[in-house]
Amino acid sequence: MRSILPTVTAAALLGFGAYASPGAVIAQVLPQETQGQSTSLTLHIVQPNDTDPGNIPAGPQHYVWLAKGDPSDPKRDSSNPRLLVFMPGAGGAGGNPPSEWQLIGSAAARLGYHAIVLAYKQDRAMEFYCPDRTDAVCAFNVRREILDGLDHSDRVSMAPANSIDNRLAKLLGYLDAQHPEEGWSAFFERDGTPKWSQMTVSGQSFGAAQSILIGMLRPVHRVAIFAGFADAGDGWISVGATRSDKQFALIHKRDRFFSVFQVACKAYLALELDRFGHFAGCDDPTGDIPLLEESSAPPYRGTHVVITDRLPQGGSYVEPASHQSTTRDGATPVAADGTPLLRDAWRYVLGRPPGGSD
Repeated sequence: MRSILPTVTAAALLGFGAYASPGAVIAQVLPQETQGQSTSLTLHIVQPNDTDPGNIPAGPQHYVWLAKGDPSDPKRDSSNPRLLVFMPGAGGAGGNPPSEWQLIGSAAARLGYHAIVLAYKQDRAMEFYCPDRTDAVCAFNVRREILDGLDHSDRVSMAPANSIDNRLAKLLGYLDAQHPEEGWSAFFERDGTPKWSQMTVSGQSFGAAQSILIGMLRPVHRVAIFAGFADAGDGWISVGATRSDKQFALIHKRDRFFSVFQVACKAYLALELDRFGHFAGCDDPTGDIPLLEESSAPPYRGTHVVITDRLPQGGSYVEPASHQSTTRDGATPVAADGTPLLRDAWRYVLGRPPGGSD
């Protein structure tokens, strides 16, 4: 079987998406992984400033996937679609652009999602904004401002037009205007704001924490978090608008926020994920973990927190490799044919929306 990564222009594949035309549509027929049939993945690469000229600055591009599938397939229910919004981890000056997260984006599309890897403000890690880990409200307020652009914190300056809310709303409107046949209108309200109830919000590290925040403030379909993050134990996390049973996590055993700083489990406990089974390894993150993703199979005995100890792509556990390996291209382990070895764990954490092709 070939890689699930869509075949696109060499520039886009290598992360130099600026060479692709704004809003470019690239389709590639790839083999469906479970039934031996073919599924057509469509990839849109969109410049954020094209979605809201004069308000959103130029920068890394949004990457957007959807699986066309067979309209006659009774398993596909287009009347109840779901959108995945994935937010990359912090990378500094575009160091973690959406072009580096194509495996997880295309895997979500194969599950039946309309999938977006969103370009947003993640140029600095939370340690820059809030170095004092005892300040329980600092990270919460910084993240709120990054989300909605309102003046919640003096540690960050965010114009409303550049916020996650506006970037996502304008991207959805742009996609609907350019490709009305693809059903993007299902994901925004009549006033043009995102329809959060139809979305799974997800991300890695910095983006994982933004996903938790969105789930606290808005009732979403699902929250799917990957890897740990610096402010996981700062005290701002709680169950909010999205119930605990709709929240799932995947983390590497050697992720520094799990094994060294030991704060990831504090976030899981704050989200009350212990209601759904023991967090393997949280009592002793550096010791043996009895339940690992690679030695088990979904549904992982009912837990909402999946642990892996797979060797990252590149052959080293040395950070940031383990931290990035749960989703980032170039770090997440793959088989010889390019298939992500964490594919089943991704499917479990992301869930399969109605009408999914998997």
